[in-house]
Amino acid sequence: MGTYTVGYGKVSSGIVIGDYEYYEEMYVYSGGTANRTTVNYGGRLCVYSGGTANSTTVNDWGNMLISSGGTANSTTVTNYGCLYVSSGGTASSTTVNDWGNMLISSGGTATNVSWTPCIGYVGWDPGAKVTFASAPTGVYLGYGGVMHPICQG
Repeated sequence: MGTYTVGYGKVSSGIVIGDYEYYEEMYVYSGGTANRTTVNYGGRLCVYSGGTANSTTVNDWGNMLISSGGTANSTTVTNYGCLYVSSGGTASSTTVNDWGNMLISSGGTATNVSWTPCIGYVGWDPGAKVTFASAPTGVYLGYGGVMHPICQG
């Protein structure tokens, strides 16, 4: 159980937060870099303005927030983990696997997203900037200015 802080000029590597029993948090501030972090159940990783997270894995109900001015590169989200990109935040090369969730708020940016519709979930508000590694296929329903996949089963 604890809180990790990665501040200016600091680099963390290989930290696991959330141990399925206790709540743990990591905060990455301006000039800080978090590499290869794993976020599990009970864990939350917050990347603030000027902070960077590289090669993060978010799984088992873990949560990751990219705040305005924060950056996440090469994130993998799976098994009910959730990546939330708020307005002004940027996520690049995100992979959303089985039961993973990615939400992009209006004003947020997500580029090169790898996602199989109905396997994981990617949702974005009108005004979000989202590009995909390949064009999603399937049947979609448009509402609220956003296209949503129609999943069977």
